[in-house]
Amino acid sequence: MSQTGGKRYPYWDQSRSAYFWKDPWLGDIPLRICFPRLFQVSIQKEAKVFDMTIRELLLDRIPTRHNLFSNRVIVDLGGIYCVFCNESVELACHLFVRCQFLGQVW
Repeated sequence: MSQTGGKRYPYWDQSRSAYFWKDPWLGDIPLRICFPRLFQVSIQKEAKVFDMTIRELLLDRIPTRHNLFSNRVIVDLGGIYCVFCNESVELACHLFVRCQFLGQVW
């Protein structure tokens, strides 16, 4: 497990095995403790962080600038371009596949 400032983040080293609700992957306290009502109504109590991320990506629910504009979080049409390369509209497929700048990171 990774250590950052004395905190343990199993997500970084074990992203395929960390449970979204039950493991403390985002701080020291599991999300089921921080948000008990959300956990109670969740139909994915056994979901893993990796699975939830892939699901959001496939359903186009990643908060890209395009999605934020579509949901009126960003109101300026010029603000939908990729924050990394500023060459294309920031869509999930651009960020994970086409962005020349992020291609060097992935």
